[in-house]
Amino acid sequence: GSNVGILIEDANPDTRTLYARNAQQKFVPASNVKLLTTAAALHNLGPSFSIRTSVFGQPNSPNQDLYVVGRGDPTFTSYQINLLASQLKQQGIRRVNSLTAVDNYFTGPAANPYWDAEDYRAGYGAPANSLILNRNELGFTLIPNRVGQPLSVVWDRPEFVRGWRVENNSRTISGGGEFIDAGQKPGQKVMDVRGALIAGSASENTSIAVLDPGSYFAEQFQQSLNAYGVPTGRSQASNNNPPGGLSELAAIQSPPLRAFIDPTNLYSVNIYAEAMLKSLGRSVFPTTTNTYQAGADAVSTILTNLGVAPNSVDVVDGSGLSRKNLATPEAFVDTLQAMAKTENAAVYRNSLAVAGRSGTLRNRMRGTMAEG
Repeated sequence: GSNVGILIEDANPDTRTLYARNAQQKFVPASNVKLLTTAAALHNLGPSFSIRTSVFGQPNSPNQDLYVVGRGDPTFTSYQINLLASQLKQQGIRRVNSLTAVDNYFTGPAANPYWDAEDYRAGYGAPANSLILNRNELGFTLIPNRVGQPLSVVWDRPEFVRGWRVENNSRTISGGGEFIDAGQKPGQKVMDVRGALIAGSASENTSIAVLDPGSYFAEQFQQSLNAYGVPTGRSQASNNNPPGGLSELAAIQSPPLRAFIDPTNLYSVNIYAEAMLKSLGRSVFPTTTNTYQAGADAVSTILTNLGVAPNSVDVVDGSGLSRKNLATPEAFVDTLQAMAKTENAAVYRNSLAVAGRSGTLRNRMRGTMAEG
């Protein structure tokens, strides 16, 4: 019942076909889409591309209305938010009257409209907005108890979920099918947990997506400023640009693209790929009102210009979650062959998982001729 497409070629310079089967037929490529996204991003944006997150306000004023402006840095964590708070305190800021998270750099939908419903709830399907924090996911562990009791829910970082509550509709069972379903309730600081684990079985580590990441970022930044001794009034997210005449008071620069292409391909990090796609969209189509669509169009255009067969790729996201993504085996081989000829060949190749050795392939094809 399986439908298989294969193309095997010699590496450059020969590009001699060793085996082909349905090589020009389109298939749903799943996370292999990341190979296309990262190739296009590396070629267009360059390995040194990085993303700046800025805080704007009035210079030389101890009391501030601050605006934090995000540009879609997917590597931004609580460590960086604390660095921003520290920078602002060193600037002599003693009080923040209001804090606004400006979340408008990536236009259009934050979450991809072509994903399945369950993807939006899960951490692996977190939205890629302009102000990403800790991959826009909240991690937790579910632990089975005695039969008939709910599972225990333990947050990975309780300090990140102050004010949240858990609606626990899970249970511990004696046998049968195990499953987990959890997600944030829209508009509420509530995690709804359903599912069942067998008594005595291993605990389950998983995560949920933050559904309003702009507001979550503002709230976490407010807490960080308070912790650094800078009392902060209300916090909010906004799609409006800051007022004119403000100065950049603090900033964080992301690692270069070559650094986060590695985890994207090696460990299949979805939100990194989605942010790359949207950054591409902004780069190629600066005035776009939908960075998702612009990014998808940019990937197709860039790959065609690199020599990938025209119309061999239809992508709607950067990570491959959507089943509307389609690509031929030939498109992937063309991409690998094309990237091998570019100045970024080593960076790209080093990001690829190795069968039986690394990344998502570390446990696959061990003991076969494909290992290594």
